Amino acid sequence: MPNTRTVRVHGIAPLSASGCLAVQGVLDNVNMNLPTVNINPTTQEVYAIVHATDARKALFTSGRGDTLELEMPLIDYPNSISELGESELFVKFSPELVPLWGVPLHHNSWLSGGGDIAFAADGSVYLAFGHSHYLDSLRIHSSDGSFVTIDPSVGSAQYPLMLIKYDPSGRHLWHVSLQGLTGKYVLKVAANGDLILSDEGRVRRLNSLGEELWVNGVTFTRDVELVPNGDIWAIGIQASTVPPLVRIGPDGTEQFVSPLIEQLPGPTGQIQFGDIRIDGDGLLASGFFKGRWVFGPDTLEYYPPAGLNYNASFLTRFNLQGIPQWAHRTEPSSVITHKGADLVEGRYYAMFRALGVVALEDGTSIDQGIDGYHLFSADADGSDPALDVVYSAPSFLTGLGTMETDIRYDPGSEELCMMMTVSDEGPFQVGDLALIPATPFERNNNLAIVKGPIGCFTSGTPTTPYSYFQTPTGTCANAPFILQDASSQEPTTWAWSMPGAVPDVSTEEAPEISYALPGTYTVTLTASNANGTGTTYTSDLVIDVCTAISNGTTAGMLLSPVPADEGLWIDASSFAGAAYHVVDMTGRHLLQGILLHRTYLTTAALPTGCYMVVMDGPSGRHSMRFLVAH
Repeated sequence: MPNTRTVRVHGIAPLSASGCLAVQGVLDNVNMNLPTVNINPTTQEVYAIVHATDARKALFTSGRGDTLELEMPLIDYPNSISELGESELFVKFSPELVPLWGVPLHHNSWLSGGGDIAFAADGSVYLAFGHSHYLDSLRIHSSDGSFVTIDPSVGSAQYPLMLIKYDPSGRHLWHVSLQGLTGKYVLKVAANGDLILSDEGRVRRLNSLGEELWVNGVTFTRDVELVPNGDIWAIGIQASTVPPLVRIGPDGTEQFVSPLIEQLPGPTGQIQFGDIRIDGDGLLASGFFKGRWVFGPDTLEYYPPAGLNYNASFLTRFNLQGIPQWAHRTEPSSVITHKGADLVEGRYYAMFRALGVVALEDGTSIDQGIDGYHLFSADADGSDPALDVVYSAPSFLTGLGTMETDIRYDPGSEELCMMMTVSDEGPFQVGDLALIPATPFERNNNLAIVKGPIGCFTSGTPTTPYSYFQTPTGTCANAPFILQDASSQEPTTWAWSMPGAVPDVSTEEAPEISYALPGTYTVTLTASNANGTGTTYTSDLVIDVCTAISNGTTAGMLLSPVPADEGLWIDASSFAGAAYHVVDMTGRHLLQGILLHRTYLTTAALPTGCYMVVMDGPSGRHSMRFLVAH
């Protein structure tokens, strides 16, 4: 049997048979859409944006049971016409998809486009999105509870494009407001730290302070990509004409425009490119089309059934002179929209939404089911095209919020990350994870972020283990305890490293260890199977002295009400982001989590008595005593 955990959180298997991790989000709101996700290539931490309409609350729950609840503040600034309005939720997760912090970017009017996330060399993160109508204000929140309000730029008929920089802890550093067009926004970081920012009307270069260096007007830009020599490639999107591929020099000078492809005569014709990715001496691209189009040596043709606005999907490659080298398409199908793409270990994967059966040119097919998403992939040289079902919904998806997803690949960790809004009916599958929608609020809109090796999204791919173990809590000095492997893909060997423990190394599946002294110790596991060595997972263990935790108060922290009955509020803005745990007077660990600037603990299940909340922050360990009385 696969050595996987069976714990479910809202129906998510936290670690699947192929190594996928998941975190589930649910929003108390009218609708959500345009999600964006990206992996920090240095830290492997995951950052995500999701747009929410009329949002009141949001709850994110990892497969390990860690939770983060956000409450949207009411709009109380000028130029607002409702109390809730629109929010972009910006959330950070650990490499294990544990939610760490989240902030709303709050405004009143409808957004004007999907955003993007990029990372600076110093660990800070850039965020770009079209925030609202030009007559609306915007409030930018930080994880410590502070915020800044931006007034509208009256007189401009274009939609403001916001560029914001945050530090890794969620603190707002600076922002700039630019004029952009509605649509997709793309953000890249050049080798020298400059920012390349594209909307569907132009490509910009800005320095690391957000100061604009140049602007190049490329009509209907869909995506941009950087090449090692500093050139920028931009691919256009137009409904019924040929979209240009434009090469722009590092100084903003347009070098050439390629027509890319040729449209042949026919009753109808439309093409939309989605994403481009650099691959050595070429560019891989994907999108959807109808009509007849010539891609170099290959001609693609698809006409939808009468009365239906369906499309066929395509993959293609251009050399760096803009000449098509090959193209593949799906057979007549019900592909509706393109949902992101990325290059994974020399193979190009593109996500599409579709209904029913989807087939390759050779007749190989998949059954997408009633509705959902699939991956259409091929090697960079055009060989071995394939289809894989990723998400099958139990009913037809309706509304913008159930039609959105994003995918990103991180070469460092060799993991693909997907974020998608999903149906509120279930159960259903994402990869090989079984999900059931959560319903903690009055209104419930669900999303999922899934991350792991490509094998957990494709069928029949041999996968090495995704190493993992549950971090023990309530462990005491000189008290033996067991470390239990919870890795995926049926590992057969284990390599444990536990400096300071007895023993300090082990090759057992579930070693029994102990520590002589209290403190924080690092434990590392690498599991392997017949396919090879898996990932390495590291976690810190806190070993306590299980008596005599110091009493006292801590500056900047307030507990109320005391004594507590059903619940306890922790007001600790100066400790936001710190880990906490609650212990009884024997030192047993009862609750744990991450502090927000205001955190609510449910104490209804705790017996009447004395307890301690203990925090581990940058300045060391702090504790405060409180009473529970029922």
